[in-house]
Amino acid sequence: MKKSLRLPRIVVCIVLTAAAITKSFATDVFVRTSAELTTACNNALPGDVIKIKAGTYAGSFSLINKSNVILKAKGGAVFLQGNPDPNTNGYTILSIKNSSNITVDGLRFTENWGNGANGIMVEGAGDGITISKCEL
Repeated sequence: MKKSLRLPRIVVCIVLTAAAITKSFATDVFVRTSAELTTACNNALPGDVIKIKAGTYAGSFSLINKSNVILKAKGGAVFLQGNPDPNTNGYTILSIKNSSNITVDGLRFTENWGNGANGIMVEGAGDGITISKCEL
């Protein structure tokens, strides 16, 4: 008579939490409107490359508490337009605050008139800010 051997069952449960899941690859985010650019900047995650289609984008855009994000022109000239009325207060077209390892590449900052008008403002803590091939 053969003896049968009973092996214990081992059940392994893997529990993933949102904090445990991190993005480890770059994501290309393509934008073609001012609203999409605002959303992409506000929701940027580490590794995102925000590729802006050629055209004119009006508004104020912000990268606040971000890291490892690239903003770049895609397929032609990209104009980030500020306040075209010199009789009113201007604003900052692109604000980078408390962020690290940010690259802004190939963008043109235009038509920002009035008191307080800025093309790009970098403030707060952070390092590794690269601004290349931009026109102000």
